[in-house]
Amino acid sequence: LRRLVVTGGIVIAVLAALAVVYQFFLAPAPQVAARYGHMQSAQDELLASNFEQGRADVEQGLAVAPGDPELLTLKGVIQEMLGQEDLAQATYIEAASQFEQAEDFYVTRGQMYVMASQPEKALADSQEAIRLKADMVQAYLVAGQAHEMLGMFQAALDDYDMAYTTAEATENFELAAMARMRTAMLMQTMSSQSL
Repeated sequence: LRRLVVTGGIVIAVLAALAVVYQFFLAPAPQVAARYGHMQSAQDELLASNFEQGRADVEQGLAVAPGDPELLTLKGVIQEMLGQEDLAQATYIEAASQFEQAEDFYVTRGQMYVMASQPEKALADSQEAIRLKADMVQAYLVAGQAHEMLGMFQAALDDYDMAYTTAEATENFELAAMARMRTAMLMQTMSSQSL
């Protein structure tokens, strides 16, 4: 029994030490955590087509991280989904100016369009990103998702294959794995539809 108590005490002491180390050295800054939380909430609302709540979440995020390009892009997509085209265009101009590379804006907006179930717009943005930077793996992944949503499965497979090839060539193994995973999921979907 004494050994069990000593072992338990050691475990508690180690966990307490790890908590202190995390809190002082590894925990993200409160501003970073708040920005991420608001971004995630807004994306969840976009996926659920709760645009008004998504807009409120984005505004809270921008209050913490003004000028954040991803939050601004998300705000523009939500404005567009709410039918506020003029506001969306102004927000897109502001968002695009915050990205270092134009292709990053197009990929980010394309990803948001996928979340908003706007595959045609996502495809157009991914193609623009590819035009600007032919070896941008994320653009091929967005194009694949857009083609998949449009039921253009062979085009999606081609996009995922390009994403994989490009990721391998640039030694981006995480995105290469993602491309292979998307390919496998799509092939499974295609085989179940043919039954």
